[in-house]
Amino acid sequence: MAEDQVTVKLPNALTYDELVGEGKSPEAARRIMNDRVFGVGHKVDEDGKPIEQGLGSPGHETHQHKEALRLANERKAHANPNSADVIASAVAAGVKAGIAAAKEDQL
Repeated sequence: MAEDQVTVKLPNALTYDELVGEGKSPEAARRIMNDRVFGVGHKVDEDGKPIEQGLGSPGHETHQHKEALRLANERKAHANPNSADVIASAVAAGVKAGIAAAKEDQL
């Protein structure tokens, strides 16, 4: 573990490995860990994986969440000069410049 990381151990909150070490089956240990994270009685999909619920989960995104995704995508587009958005902007600017030059030649 890195020196700048802090681990807080709650009383009676054993890790997955500790639960298995105490004799719990891997399935029981995983269920206990999922109950802690997703709540007791959480919904699962057909593969037994927990389904996210509540604000921010798929289908329940907040305006703030959508705005954060939009800003992240904008930053990503500007950070990657080969992204489709940046290329499209450059092409549009080039077309406008070409049209303007053609108009000047006609005058």
